[in-house]
Amino acid sequence: MQSARQIQVATAADRFDEPDVWDSGRVTSRDSVNVRYPGPDLRARTRYFWRVRVWDGAGMLSDWSKPAWFETALPAGDLRQPDRGYGFGPDHVGLAVVAL
Repeated sequence: MQSARQIQVATAADRFDEPDVWDSGRVTSRDSVNVRYPGPDLRARTRYFWRVRVWDGAGMLSDWSKPAWFETALPAGDLRQPDRGYGFGPDHVGLAVVAL
């Protein structure tokens, strides 16, 4: 069973040595799903890369996960301005998490 986790978020998959967005450090917790992001505010319309590693109940540390990415949505105000070329739909608004 997981005893701790560490999550890193960066603006590029090659920036994990010194994450430029957030590094949780070791967090003692068994929570592994629906973990709230407590890092700094994220910018709209931006791709972020993330990875995670965990410690088991015996204190053994896993390897880092393969990097994955997500993109943040448009700000709410942008959705109300059709002249800017934005709209609703999977290609325009939402959050996607993709394994690389």
